[in-house]
Formats: sequence, structure tokens, C-alpha cells
Amino acid sequence: MSAIGSLGSGTTTAVDKATGFAAISSAQFVKILVTELANQDPFEPQDSAAILEQLSSLRNIESQMQLEKKLENLVTQTVESQTFLHEQMNVFLLQNQLSTAGATIGRYIEGYTLDGNKVTGTVTSVRVEDEMIYLELDTGKTLPMALVTHISGGAGTTPAAEQSQTRVSDPVKTVDQNPTTSGSSGPKKVS
Repeated sequence: MSAIGSLGSGTTTAVDKATGFAAISSAQFVKILVTELANQDPFEPQDSAAILEQLSSLRNIESQMQLEKKLENLVTQTVESQTFLHEQMNVFLLQNQLSTAGATIGRYIEGYTLDGNKVTGTVTSVRVEDEMIYLELDTGKTLPMALVTHISGGAGTTPAAEQSQTRVSDPVKTVDQNPTTSGSSGPKKVS
């Protein structure tokens, strides 16, 4: 038993009691086993079945430890993959929102600022800040895209002007006519 104690540098075992068997390597275990066999009583040798059982237990523990490491790696890779997919999805959503916001340039919109004030105006530009899309208006105000409540017609069209326009269709040509400025009372046919 003194040979086993010498492996642990003055302690009774080579393994700290707090960490148990996990702290011992297979090389250390084999060294202990060989020392134990070398120092056994020749008149009462150890049972070879017990030695084989110890070796089998060692292999089982090592394979469980390797399996645990592989499972930890798999969990880490899964978490990293999910994080990557989440980031890519956020990028895709931001690009989609930016595309939608770009389509509002030149259009009259209504909405609310982050502090709850109602804002109206024609969109002059779009910007991204802190992963949020903001619409810059001709009034000098900024409106978060998420807080837009109404988007009207084409470039520079206000809701009042949009309602007063009359569209006249002809298979040959279409004419936009505003009755307040045309001076005539009915639709014109253009030939």
C-alpha cells in the first residue's frame, strides 16, 4: 500500500476526494493497478475476474465521459446554430422591412412618434438605426416605420387631394382629372 501512497505525493490516494474518479486518468489508474499487482501477497493473489471487472469498469467510465463530452459539444453546436439562424432571420426581417419602407418614399403617410405625437408628411428618405427603420418626412419629423398608421396614394398626394381626384378610363388612354381645376363639369375623353 506504500507504493500507492507514493503516487499521491504523501497522501493516501492519487485522487482528491472532492473530484473522485473523474480526476484520475486511465494511465494513472493502470499505474495504480500494476503497483497493486506488484505489491500483492503471493500467497493470497487477487482474483483475475476482479481485475477484469475493474478494467471493464474503467472502460465504461471512460466511454461515458467521452459520450458526455460529445453531448456537450452537440448541445453547444445546436445553441450556436440556433443563435446563427436567429441572427439571420433578424437580418432578413430587417431587409424586408427596409424594402417596404423604401416603397413609401414620395408617399404621404400618417403615424405616431415614439413619444405618441401624431405626425404626417411625405416620406423623403429611410434610415436604419439600432435595428429600427425610420422614415424621414418633408416636415422635418422622423417616424418609426412600425408606428405608421396610414399610407396614401402616390408622390406628394395628401388624403384630401386623393379623394378629390376622378379617374376616367378609356381603352385608348386614361386621364386623371381634378374637377376643381379643370373648369368642366364632366370627364374628358382624349383622342
